[in-house]
Amino acid sequence: MPAADTIPRRILDQARRRPASHAYFAKQAGVWRPTTWRHYVDEIRTAARALIALGLPRGGKVAILGFNRPEWVIFDHAAMMAGGVPAGIYTTCSAEEVQYIVHHCEAHVVLVEDLGQWKKIAAQKSNLPLLRHVVTMKGCPPIDDPMVLSWEAFLAKAAPIRKLLRMARSYRTRSPAEQQRHRARSLVGHGQVGHAVAVEVADDHVAGIRPGDEVLPGSEGR
Repeated sequence: MPAADTIPRRILDQARRRPASHAYFAKQAGVWRPTTWRHYVDEIRTAARALIALGLPRGGKVAILGFNRPEWVIFDHAAMMAGGVPAGIYTTCSAEEVQYIVHHCEAHVVLVEDLGQWKKIAAQKSNLPLLRHVVTMKGCPPIDDPMVLSWEAFLAKAAPIRKLLRMARSYRTRSPAEQQRHRARSLVGHGQVGHAVAVEVADDHVAGIRPGDEVLPGSEGR
């Protein structure tokens, strides 16, 4: 039986086929530094284990509140690899809008970029009964709240986790059709009036699957 073509499987395949190629670049001290596909997948796997350690169930939701950063994409793909569903939130949303989206998508964990985005969560904590953990991106100052984990503390949660292997075995026992119907992500859109609207999209629709597609091309030759 052929393997299902899902977002996590495409990333793993890319790392296997092009492990030393560049997956992304991030600016550090004014210099754009590359990360290989091999290392990128290691980052995703570690974050996926950490999410499982925090109690994210299969089909559980997470939200991401921040600008375009490596942690954003790592967390996004890690949620899918752990069997969860990620939802991005515009950085320009007010505290009330953030509360509505986080609660509406039933997020257990939220990744925030900085203190400014954390303050939106903090102002609405009493209205977020499902939220259990908040993770901050690299460079965010320490936050004195039992709900909050730094990026480094979050990743450290992955060390003792072995459930991921059992989850992966369970995932492989599902039929390709079932795997492709996995809800890859929640897309939160803002209409002209009223609240934001969340739509869950299956893996096959996100992937735009076609035989022979190359996934997320690296940057060889740059």
